[in-house]
Amino acid sequence: MKEITSTVVNPTIKKLLSYATLEEKADGEYKKYTCLPSQKLYSIEINGETVSCIGVEFLNSKAAVIKHIAVLPKERERNRKQHDSLSL
Repeated sequence: MKEITSTVVNPTIKKLLSYATLEEKADGEYKKYTCLPSQKLYSIEINGETVSCIGVEFLNSKAAVIKHIAVLPKERERNRKQHDSLSL
């Protein structure tokens, strides 16, 4: 997992955020994660491709809230197929 700190919006991260919020809000949410010290945005890559992100707001040293979580549709499908084959 990698923390996203760049103030320049990565198009893939923006697309992922649009799955978790309204598309027109994605830029504003991204800005909060990169500007507010209490909020962090993380991404996960598979084979060099960003496939998911999770946004967290830290309330204090012991508590946090997941604000956004998103996974590329193709990865959702891939994991569903893997899960289905295990339950046969």
